[in-house]
Amino acid sequence: MSQYLLSGRSYGNFIQAVHSPDSRIVYKNSLTLYMKFRNIESCDSLIMEDPKIIQQSIIDYIIYLREELKLASTTINARVAAIRKFYDCNDIELRWKKIKSYVGRSRSKRNNGRRDRPYTSMEIQKMLEKADEREMAVILLMVSTGMRVGAIPLLKIRNLVKIEKYQLYYSCLSLCCSWLNFSVT
Repeated sequence: MSQYLLSGRSYGNFIQAVHSPDSRIVYKNSLTLYMKFRNIESCDSLIMEDPKIIQQSIIDYIIYLREELKLASTTINARVAAIRKFYDCNDIELRWKKIKSYVGRSRSKRNNGRRDRPYTSMEIQKMLEKADEREMAVILLMVSTGMRVGAIPLLKIRNLVKIEKYQLYYSCLSLCCSWLNFSVT
């Protein structure tokens, strides 16, 4: 992504309002992609247009992301969040409810468009029957706490605090805080 696109007072207003270093990277990339779509080389040029033109351009961009690039609504929402932050930080008022209505609903290819659901007791039992001891511990941990797969590698014994009164362990990581009902021997 070309850095020359990201400059000017409007860009400064925007990027200084994004505090997380990781979010800054994502938001910069999203803004750059939007500018390339618009064929605009200066952030300051983005705020010089009439708000109705800006709004229609964002809608056109959403339709392009959805129809041409076939991006999931979660990805489109992430890109639009950066654009919204940019315009909000530069005091450009737009009708975001209308704009967001063009994103559409998420339809995952993994489950044929159905929403995620918890596993049934029968499905959990089948997994446990086929699991070795380690996999069994992970499955039981996840179903009893609601912990996601991505949090498992972060869990360390040193993160556990035993609460004697209840025979429970408490774990608090930056991504997940859970009560764990098991004993460590």
